[in-house]
Amino acid sequence: MEEIKFRNANLEDLPKIVEIYNSTIPSRMVTADTEPVSVESRLQWFKEHNAETRPLWIIEDQKIKRWVG
Repeated sequence: MEEIKFRNANLEDLPKIVEIYNSTIPSRMVTADTEPVSVESRLQWFKEHNAETRPLWIIEDQKIKRWVG
C-alpha cells in the first residue's frame, strides 16, 4: 500500500490544483463555475492562503491526487 502524504501547497502546485478544479466543473456538483478557470485567475486566491491560518494542502501518494483548502 502506498503512503499518502499531506503537505502545504507551493506555487508550483497551482497548475495541478487548477487542473483538478477544472475537472470538477462539468459535473456541477462542486462548483458553480461553468467555464474552466486559468492559473492566472487563481493566483490571487492562492496567495491568500498561508500555512499558519489558511492552509492549502496537497494530498499525494506518488503524484498529486487532491488538494484541500
